[in-house]
This record gives sequence, C-alpha cells and structure tokens, in this order.
Amino acid sequence: INELEKSSPRFKRIYSEYETMSDDLWDMETSDTEESIPDDFINAIKLQTSYLEDEIQHWLIHDQPQ
Repeated sequence: INELEKSSPRFKRIYSEYETMSDDLWDMETSDTEESIPDDFINAIKLQTSYLEDEIQHWLIHDQPQ
C-alpha cells in the first residue's frame, strides 16, 4: 500500500478517502451521542466504503510483481 501511495496519486486519494470514510462510519456506529443519524445515510456511507474497498483490492491484486 505504501508503494502504491508513493507511485500513484489516484490510489493515494482513493485510499485516503477510504480511511476517512471508514473512520467516520465507525464513529457513527459506535457513538453514544443523542443525535440520530438516519439509517439511509449510514447505508450510503457503507456502500461507498465498499466500492472504495473493492477498488483498493483491485489495485492490490493487479499491481503485484510478476
């Protein structure tokens, strides 16, 4: 992952976005605050995070040395 971040600005952006969204999702799901976050918003974040994860996995699989 570190090598891809150094060599590909696109991968670096995608990975950074994935980390941020994963952290935000964790915070939303484990928060003890009184504010309610709509389920459809959380589901949309989960879906986007899943798409980013799939793209990261694609990069990792296809960027392996032969």
